[in-house]
Amino acid sequence: MSFGFWVSLLNSEYETLFHKLGSRVFPGLPKSSRTRSVVSNRFNMIRQLRNRIFHFRRIWNRPDLEKDYDQILEAIEWVNMDARRLLLPGDSVTKFLQVLGTKP
Repeated sequence: MSFGFWVSLLNSEYETLFHKLGSRVFPGLPKSSRTRSVVSNRFNMIRQLRNRIFHFRRIWNRPDLEKDYDQILEAIEWVNMDARRLLLPGDSVTKFLQVLGTKP
């Protein structure tokens, strides 16, 4: 299944499904943020950014690319709190963000 399919399961018509499974699917999501709309908004933002990248559209001109990256890492933690540890501090995205920060 595509990423878009899974993100679509967070749409409002699946509110009941989210109430039944949300805490099991997103165990790392803070209880204060555990709503379908919070998760849906975040994963839709990630999907849109992913689509820009996959369609070879530029992303370096986004207002706050580093914030986008931090939000992606946080969403990964919502699903699997240990998965973020797999991303080393020297990963390619971090290096890319560092290069963007050093403007001539």
